Amino acid sequence: MKVYQLPEATRGARGRPIVNLLPLEQDERITAILPVTEFEEGVKVFMATANGTVKKTVLTEFNRLRTAGKVAIKLVDGDELIGVDLTSGEDEVMLFSAEGKVVRFKESSVRAMGCNTTGVRGIRLGEGDKVVSLIVPRGDGAILTATQNGYGKRTACSRTRGGIPNQVACDERGYLHQGYRT
Repeated sequence: MKVYQLPEATRGARGRPIVNLLPLEQDERITAILPVTEFEEGVKVFMATANGTVKKTVLTEFNRLRTAGKVAIKLVDGDELIGVDLTSGEDEVMLFSAEGKVVRFKESSVRAMGCNTTGVRGIRLGEGDKVVSLIVPRGDGAILTATQNGYGKRTACSRTRGGIPNQVACDERGYLHQGYRT
């Protein structure tokens, strides 16, 4: 949806329910919003699901949307989209699981796919584990991880190794709730 299509409201207004603005199905919910000013060539949309599936699609695939929207990723039953980010095609991607497992890999190892496809495996998960965050580290920043029990940890992006699973949380501190790029 283009921002200029949103109804303008006063400062004190409560706004409108998003279901009145977008044609969402009964069981659909919004998991990510990407601000896009131009549909540039070479920019990719990188997606990750809770079951560890990742997918890369060229941004220009979303240039012309129907009023009913467009399927960005085909999800298997029981899976859900957990993160989306814009990438250059040469970035690195990090996936964080609830049990504290982290994997970092080059985006170029995932080929670009069309919109109505499932994707490929991005991380191998243990029984009952799920992906909670997708992060595209940029520059010399840091990653903030937060657990369900309220513990937080900041780690330099350079401290995580590519392609090798890392552990960022342990059982007594609780499951990983989210990872954030700082």
